[in-house]
Amino acid sequence: MCFRVLASSVSSSLGSRVLISGPPNSRKTTSLHTWPRPLHIVSFPGEKGYNTIDTAQEGVHAYIWEFDEVTKASPHAIIDEVERLSWQILGGQKGPITTFAGDGLHKLYGYYYLRARLDLDSSNIGEDVKDARAYGRSHDDFTLYLTRVNQSTVPHAVFTVWDGKEPDKDGVKGSPAHIWPELPGKMAKRIMGEFNVVLNAQIEGVLPGPTKAWWQLQPGGFVWGAGVKIPARFAAKLPQRVEQNWTVLKAALDAAQESA
Repeated sequence: MCFRVLASSVSSSLGSRVLISGPPNSRKTTSLHTWPRPLHIVSFPGEKGYNTIDTAQEGVHAYIWEFDEVTKASPHAIIDEVERLSWQILGGQKGPITTFAGDGLHKLYGYYYLRARLDLDSSNIGEDVKDARAYGRSHDDFTLYLTRVNQSTVPHAVFTVWDGKEPDKDGVKGSPAHIWPELPGKMAKRIMGEFNVVLNAQIEGVLPGPTKAWWQLQPGGFVWGAGVKIPARFAAKLPQRVEQNWTVLKAALDAAQESA
């Protein structure tokens, strides 16, 4: 291992590692179909959005948890299966792959926490200490999973997660709150560092009338959990939002770098 000289600040891989946060029914799962194919979507155990996955489309492959009652399986077994399947997909054992998609990271994190908490049950320490240590361990193990996927050779990796309000100042009563990925504690903000693009999914309009689906690219308004890792002179050229379509997103990222 060694350092290399960064020859250019223009990145052709920008947009290759993406996190989409948003409330339920904001078309996060549906938008995964716009990524380059072959596309392999892993619906994490407990995630309910898999009914919108259309495997009739060419090049779309999906994997959902086999058992109806996911709560009856141990978190250890669930994580082992998720990781085993993920490495098989990334290793090409499930067929050619261009995009790896993980749907419902908030569900997956819960199992990392439960596994860590169960491992501490027999420890002779206070319950509050067990809880704190379990969060520390689950943060590390969850981040390691993301790191292994994102550092793989797959051209594109994209994940979805719910969003939610987080106080600007932890522990301060009445602190203003803004929208971030909905994960426990510091992970809500730390996960922003694991991706080069973090989007917030939004819907305009109310069914059955006409609706539009957007991704917010940069922090603004109530949404602070959005951003693009790009030099400031390029970021100034980015739009605040784009249509929920990977091709449109990629075009906006490329145009910002070319025009600056």
